[in-house]
Amino acid sequence: MSAWAVLGIDPTPDVRAIKRAYGRKLKVTRPEDDAEGFQHLNDAYQAALQMAPYLDGADEQAAPEVLVAQAPMEVPAQFHEPAPVCMPVQAPVHSAAPEDTLEDQEPAWERPVAAFREEAWEHPVPALRVVADERAQRLALEQERRRQREEARAAAEAASAAAFEIASLLWGQFVQKSAVSPKYQLKLIMEGEDMMLLEVREHFELFAIQYCAGAACEDELREAIFAVFGWLEDDAFVRRRLPDATGEAMARLRAGRDYNALLQRASTEPVIAALLADSAGRRFGRTIIGNFTRQMRAQIALIREYHRELLYFKLNPEVVAEWERRVAGRRYFLETALISAGVGVAPFMLASFSDRKMVLGFDSHFLLLFLPLALIAGLAWALVDPLARLRDTPWRDRLLFDLRFRPAVQLGWIPVFALLSALLFIPDPAPAFAWLLGTAMVACTLVACFANSVLFDKAHYIVGAICAVMVGHSMADKGYPGYGYVTCAAGAYCALQLLYRGGADLWNRMPDKAHLLLPLRCVWLAGAIALVAGADVSPLPLQLHAAVVWLWALGGMLLSNPTINPFAAVAGGLVLVFVIMTLRPEMSMLRSSPLSMLISPLFGVAMFMFVNMIRTKKNQHPFS
Repeated sequence: MSAWAVLGIDPTPDVRAIKRAYGRKLKVTRPEDDAEGFQHLNDAYQAALQMAPYLDGADEQAAPEVLVAQAPMEVPAQFHEPAPVCMPVQAPVHSAAPEDTLEDQEPAWERPVAAFREEAWEHPVPALRVVADERAQRLALEQERRRQREEARAAAEAASAAAFEIASLLWGQFVQKSAVSPKYQLKLIMEGEDMMLLEVREHFELFAIQYCAGAACEDELREAIFAVFGWLEDDAFVRRRLPDATGEAMARLRAGRDYNALLQRASTEPVIAALLADSAGRRFGRTIIGNFTRQMRAQIALIREYHRELLYFKLNPEVVAEWERRVAGRRYFLETALISAGVGVAPFMLASFSDRKMVLGFDSHFLLLFLPLALIAGLAWALVDPLARLRDTPWRDRLLFDLRFRPAVQLGWIPVFALLSALLFIPDPAPAFAWLLGTAMVACTLVACFANSVLFDKAHYIVGAICAVMVGHSMADKGYPGYGYVTCAAGAYCALQLLYRGGADLWNRMPDKAHLLLPLRCVWLAGAIALVAGADVSPLPLQLHAAVVWLWALGGMLLSNPTINPFAAVAGGLVLVFVIMTLRPEMSMLRSSPLSMLISPLFGVAMFMFVNMIRTKKNQHPFS
C-alpha cells in the first residue's frame, strides 16, 4: 500500500494537507493500542513529506540545491578567455533571437577569432555546480522533521484538550440527570454525536471509572455504569489507564451486591440484622442463645474470609468487632441451663412418685440404682460424643440419607407400636412382662423419633416431650397402674408423633388406592359411634373393649391429618375437653378407667377427620 493510501489522500505537494491527514489518522491509531499500525502510519507520513517537493507545482516550495550568481563577474583584460570563478554563479538564460536562424548564422570557420572573443563576453560560460554538503542537508532534514513532529504533537494536544472539555461537559450533564433512570440517561449520552469521537468517549469513560471508585457514587448508579460500559466482561482500557481506580470501583461494586443480599436476609435472620445495626447495644441477652451465637460466629468468619470489601466499605467495623468479642468466648447457653435444670429437677420429680411403681414397672427402690446409672451414662455420652465420631464417616451418610428414608423405617414402627400399646391394657402384669414391654416401648419410641426426623424439627420434639410427660403421668396414675411411668410416657410420645404426622404420607405411597379413602373414613366414623354408644352392651371385657377403642383411634390417625397451629391446638384442646365432659352420654362403662381416658383422643380424631372430609370438596385435596 502506498504512503498516500495509508494517509487517505491523493498525491499532493501541499505539506499542510499531508500534516492534516496525519493528524486525523493519529486519532484512531495510537502507539499504546496499535504499535505496528502507528509505525506504519509514521513511515508513510515521512515518505510523503520527502516526495512532496518533487511533485508538480512544488518549485516554489522546494529548497534550491544549487546556488548561482545573479550577474556575470568582470573578467581581467589580460585574459583572452573567461576564467572560472570560485563563487557559485548562475548565467542568465539567453534565447536566440527569432531572426538568428541557422541559415543566417555565419559558419564558424569563416568567422574571425575576435568575433568569438566578443561573443564570449556577451554569453559567458556558466559556472561549475557546487557540490552539495550532505551533513548540512541531513541536519536541515532533521530540523524539518522535528518541526513537523512538534506541530503534530501540538495539534494532538489541542484536539485532546478539546475532547477533554467536551467529555467533562457531558459527564456533568449525566451526573445532574442520574437521579432518575441512570442507565437510560447514560445510554442517551452514549448514542449522541459527540461520542462518535474516540477521544471524547475515552475521556468520558475515565470520568465514569473515577466516579465509581468514590464513596459518593450510589450502588444503583454504579451498577448502571458497569452494565452500560461492560466492565465486568472487559475492563482492559480503564484498568490500563487507571488501575487503582478500577480496582476500587470493582471492590465497591462487589460490596454493594453483598450488602443488598444481607438486607434481604435481615428481616428473617436476627444475626444479619444485628450486624447491619448502627451499634451492638449494651445488652448481651441474645448471646445466651446457642443458635444465635453459633450463627454469629460463622457469619463473621465468612465476612472476614470471603467478603472483606463488605466489611471495609459497607459494614460498621466497630459493630462487627464488638459482636465478635461477645461471641468469641461464650460456651454456656440457655439450652445448657435448661438441660442442667432438667437434670437437677428430675430426681425430685422421681422422688415425688416414690410411693408408686415408676420406672419400667419396678418400685421406688430401683431409683437408688437407676438414677446413678443414668447420670453416668449421660456423662459418658457427652465425653465420647458418638455423633461426632459418625460425622465424617460413611455410616453417617448411610444412616441419614439411606436408612432413614426406607419405607420399613418410616412406616414399620407403626404396627409395632399399635401392638405394644394394645398390650398395655392387660391388667396386673407380671414385673418381668412389664419390664420387657417397657423396654420394647422405649426402643419403639427411639425408632419413631428417628423416622419422624425427616418431618419434625426441634420444636416438635420439645413440645411433644412436654405433652408426653403430662399424659404419661396421668396414664400411670389412672389407667395403667401396673406399668411404669417411663413406659406410659414413651407410649404417649409415640402416639403424639403419629397424631401429628397423620396419614398423608402413607396414602401418598398408594396413589392407586386413593379412591378408598372416603369409604374408609365413613366406616371409621360409624365404628367410632358404635364403640362409644355400645360400650355398656359390649360383650367384650372392659380392658379388651378399651384396647379395641385405642386401636380404632390409631387407625383414625392414619385416615386423617390432625396437623394444626400450636395455639389453635391448645385452645381447641380446652374446648374439646369441655365438650366431652358436657355432652358425653351417661354410661357406666365410659366413666370407668381406662375407657374414660380414650374418649378424648377418639373424639378429637373424629373431629379432624370430619374437617378433612369437608375441605376435600373445596380444594380437591384429601388431607387439608
